[in-house]
Amino acid sequence: MILNSRIIGIDDLGLSIPIEFTFALHYGQTAFQAPGKTGSVISESVNYIFHLGMKKAEPGRLTISGDVPEETFPEGLKNLFSNAGVFEGIPVHHSKRFVYE
Repeated sequence: MILNSRIIGIDDLGLSIPIEFTFALHYGQTAFQAPGKTGSVISESVNYIFHLGMKKAEPGRLTISGDVPEETFPEGLKNLFSNAGVFEGIPVHHSKRFVYE
């Protein structure tokens, strides 16, 4: 989706301006609630991913918290990510940025 953001914006959404997506990935746990009965499901994981996406993630990148299991990503893709420091006590990695100029 990041690489195809221009195509998605123009062809699928009919926009005349370029768009960029911001993605953040975190692994956590929260209490299950049946669909329609979620009410105000609040947990540390939900709070963290919200803050990660709003305060640390950057447009045109995939931001991944250190809580995501390492085996989630194939070995060949690991060189696409760099250390982005620590956010709220958890190490964070950013993908390389994909831009169109």
